[in-house]
Amino acid sequence: MNNYTQISQEERAIIADLWRRGKSYYYIAKWLKRKYDTIKNEVERNG
Repeated sequence: MNNYTQISQEERAIIADLWRRGKSYYYIAKWLKRKYDTIKNEVERNG
């Protein structure tokens, strides 16, 4: 178990898709109504 905020597979797919389209962490966080840090950590962990 890790201590990260739980992100669903669906949300991970959305994050990956938006990231590939060149969207910023801020944009993705706003889109998913998530905290900026949560999105940033997710992208950094999973590329």
